[in-house]
Amino acid sequence: MKILLRMTLIFCVCLSMISCAGKPTPYQQSDGLGDGYRNYPLGGGAYRVEFWANINTDPETIEAYLMRRSTELCKEKGYPSFKLINEQPQVDEHTRQINIQCKN
Repeated sequence: MKILLRMTLIFCVCLSMISCAGKPTPYQQSDGLGDGYRNYPLGGGAYRVEFWANINTDPETIEAYLMRRSTELCKEKGYPSFKLINEQPQVDEHTRQINIQCKN
């Protein structure tokens, strides 16, 4: 009985790992260790917005996530829009950073 229980547990773990493989990173806040967006205040209504993605996430999706988070962040702070201050050098092909200025 214990062997059957262990085999079932191992099977379930393997199945969950396989089901996650190959999927792009969803739009989500990062927990600081995993994939997702992060933002940092730079002062005066300016922010650095980052998105960390897995290898299955295409660059266009990462760009769309950065724009979405920038829009949400500025709206949360009471601003209707933002402008891109500058784009940071790419950390790697799956991590992007931009600096934005929230504006009226």
